[in-house]
Amino acid sequence: MNTQLLIIIILLVVVAGIGFWWFTSVLPGGSDTPAVIDADLETRLVSYRRLESVELDMSAFQDEFFRELVSIPDLLTPLVPEGQVLGRPNPYAAAVGGASSAPASGQTLR
Repeated sequence: MNTQLLIIIILLVVVAGIGFWWFTSVLPGGSDTPAVIDADLETRLVSYRRLESVELDMSAFQDEFFRELVSIPDLLTPLVPEGQVLGRPNPYAAAVGGASSAPASGQTLR
């Protein structure tokens, strides 16, 4: 048998053995390990169970008052009149003819 093949087989057996050991001892077992629940986890579980049991009351949508609600078209129109532009198209662009962020020749800011 070739020595390289023997070394590969031995390495595969060692890796498989380490994998089996890790799978059986490091990973938590099914029913062997008791579940540890601290007070913080318990309060989160209680909150989750309370949220899980919430049922929404949809009867408000069947109420006559809700059915009489209508949209007001005046509030749906834009607040800026058409054709008028408020502000610059790109407020992050450098201002044309404005103050430059670069210091004047030779000056340093401290």
